[in-house]
Amino acid sequence: GVAGAGKSTLLENIALQFVKPKITTSAHLQDFDLLVYIHCRDHTTKTLSQVLTQQFREVRSNLGEDMVLEALLKLRVLFLIDGYDEYSHTMTVLQEVIKII
Repeated sequence: GVAGAGKSTLLENIALQFVKPKITTSAHLQDFDLLVYIHCRDHTTKTLSQVLTQQFREVRSNLGEDMVLEALLKLRVLFLIDGYDEYSHTMTVLQEVIKII
């Protein structure tokens, strides 16, 4: 979509509804156990492991990376991908997400 059209704002709104559900929250969001928000414009985060470390640091340190990835395979995860047009081919995170879904 066109720059400034509100794509990022829409994704942030969806994430907020997921974290703080209200009566008006879409029933479709209730179908998911977990939300993972990926910022493609963040060129320092290149792998799914790095995304998980940022978003689930404590869980990952307690369980280990392999257990967290295994749990992702068992949960219904909603991946929100922001800034896809800024995706760098050095980032493997999107390929990794596609593999596990």
